[in-house]
Amino acid sequence: MNWIVAILSGIICGLAIWFLGFMVFNSLHPYPIDIDLSSRESFQHFVYTLPDKAFILKIVFNCLAVFVSGLVASIVSKRGRYQSGVIAVLPFIIYYVVHDFTYTYPTFFVVCDISIAIIMGFIAIMYGGSRSISD
Repeated sequence: MNWIVAILSGIICGLAIWFLGFMVFNSLHPYPIDIDLSSRESFQHFVYTLPDKAFILKIVFNCLAVFVSGLVASIVSKRGRYQSGVIAVLPFIIYYVVHDFTYTYPTFFVVCDISIAIIMGFIAIMYGGSRSISD
């Protein structure tokens, strides 16, 4: 039962960081008024107009969300710490892969976003899983 709480708490903490990054990104680079989010071409035009700093900001918050999710899940769980961390990180990684390949982003963004997020998740799970807890 504890591992379910660990996974849920990891996902919730990761989502909190991801939403924080979404709010910061939208405050610095707001969507244009005439954008139609149901249209792929309209959103793709918005992506083409973004500066490189916007993509770096997205990478930072995506990796931070993965790191926090894996760390919290692997620390909270008493047994199966590595498994809980991996399960908490997987929804974020899957979302990033699907989202990065759905739209045409710059190559540096796609490569850095996915690879650094996986590395940060691995580091968080290893660090959180190796912590000793007194029962």
